[in-house]
Amino acid sequence: MKSIKGELFQERWVEIDPLSAEVGGSWQGRSAEGASASWEPLLVRFVYDRLREKENPVLLDVGANTGTMSLLGAFLPNLFSYAFEPVLPTLELIQRNILLNGLVKRANLSQVTRASSPPSSRPAAITFLTVPRGFEGDVGMRQHNAIGSWLALTPRPEVILFGDDPGVAEVADELGVEHIPWIEKTSLGTPLFSDVLLKGQENAAGSVVVYVNTDIILFDDFTRAIAKVQEKRWSRYLLIGQRQNWDLKHPINFSDPQWRNKIKDKAKDEGVLASTGAKDYFVFPKGMYEKVPPFAVGRAAFDNWMVAAAVMRGVPVADLTDDVLAVHQNHDYQHIVGDSSAVTMTDRLPEAVEAHPEVKRNRALYDADAWFFHRTDFATWQMQKGVLKRRFPLSGTLWELFFYAFKAVGSFIKQLFKYRKIINYNYWNLYLYRAAMVKERYYTFTRNKYFQAVYYFLKKRF
Repeated sequence: MKSIKGELFQERWVEIDPLSAEVGGSWQGRSAEGASASWEPLLVRFVYDRLREKENPVLLDVGANTGTMSLLGAFLPNLFSYAFEPVLPTLELIQRNILLNGLVKRANLSQVTRASSPPSSRPAAITFLTVPRGFEGDVGMRQHNAIGSWLALTPRPEVILFGDDPGVAEVADELGVEHIPWIEKTSLGTPLFSDVLLKGQENAAGSVVVYVNTDIILFDDFTRAIAKVQEKRWSRYLLIGQRQNWDLKHPINFSDPQWRNKIKDKAKDEGVLASTGAKDYFVFPKGMYEKVPPFAVGRAAFDNWMVAAAVMRGVPVADLTDDVLAVHQNHDYQHIVGDSSAVTMTDRLPEAVEAHPEVKRNRALYDADAWFFHRTDFATWQMQKGVLKRRFPLSGTLWELFFYAFKAVGSFIKQLFKYRKIINYNYWNLYLYRAAMVKERYYTFTRNKYFQAVYYFLKKRF
């Protein structure tokens, strides 16, 4: 990334993108050496002096332009800045300037194109969070279908689009939804799920937050189910459900008053209900997820973690599958493997996807002790015909639990035969091996993943 030196005030230099000196007014000044400098160095110095008096200063930079004030963090190690800028190209310049000066962890950037709207005009019930890819070709069509279905819900939710992929800002403006372009990414450029979830909860107008993938079509049965759950007055909860996989190859005509019935009927007739591990929406109260591992979005395991984290903490988890139709528009995984022949995935990830480094990293971040608890089978509540029913602790998982218990014992026996084969029946060697095996057999069995699945399930449920 190219950069030049810019003088904030009195020989206080920072790195800035060269375009900063050409766009806006923040860097139109000139230093004694003729280099770029802030337009109002006296004001910057005044703000610096006031912030320096505080132990942990916080700066609200409203109308940030290209970010002179936000860059004061380069000289104030405890400063945290919130920058607000309505013009997207200028906001992108602030982002680059923040990166150039190593201030990513101490700055929060927001575009405020609709800041003039009165607060009462923003939806107050439900906020949708999603991270779309670029709005191009079939991907753009599927994402338009999904977002359009959300905006047709009753009551209409707030929708926040995250990321700076091509067309996202334009679609947000076209549909009148919120847009947060600046989010943290992996070294390969994939948005971090942790940053999306935390910023989404911070910026959500609604008290209920929905994280949903941008290929999922929803209907009013979804908002009705949420309303039923809210009658329980739980302070914490998580709502999940299986998706209906279907090949939808055309844009939805939302002006057709019968579009809902047409899509529902075809999806039910032609689609296939995915496995209990396939979940694409997550509903929870704002603020419930405070610490989130740095998963890469769309690279497996992050969705499993959301469910497992709730189950392991004793949070009520409700399965809405019977009452909510969530239509998943089938697609390939070319965006991960870079291969136009990538197979269409409905349940299990293809080997080529599993081999991706970000998929492997997400798997590594996922708590091994909780790997078993991500399926809808482990929901402690189930909604059927609008009624929430408490599930028996082993409901839906009893046979699966027995299966894993059987696998655990089988794996243990297999280990015994493995050790038996390497034993030398010389007296001295047998004595030494016996001493080592007692400890090793116990260690191998208790660290066995099937044993852990059974152990942690019973421990948390009983």
